[in-house]
Amino acid sequence: MNHEHEPTVLISFCHFLLFLCGLLVSIAIYKFFEVPNNQIWPLTIGCILSIGLPVSFGLVRNKTLSKAFNELAGSSSKLGQGGYKSNKVALWIWTSLVLFTICGAIYERI
Repeated sequence: MNHEHEPTVLISFCHFLLFLCGLLVSIAIYKFFEVPNNQIWPLTIGCILSIGLPVSFGLVRNKTLSKAFNELAGSSSKLGQGGYKSNKVALWIWTSLVLFTICGAIYERI
């Protein structure tokens, strides 16, 4: 990533907190709504929020989805969580897993 477009530490920390909030929502749903162990929908909601919140934050800031993903990958790199390219690959894998859990939740309802 170009150093001119690298996000600040504050923006990187905001991305991390939004990602964490999405995952904590799924845990809270399991605890507060007493979901049976074999149901996948709380995990699906948490996964969608964990990728949706940081990307939508980047989308509001940058106006395009590709720039939002690039900023999210750059912010993970800025916080010392690996290189930029490896974070970009990890984001695409995480997004694929989110789509997989959505398919699992749909299959569970059928």
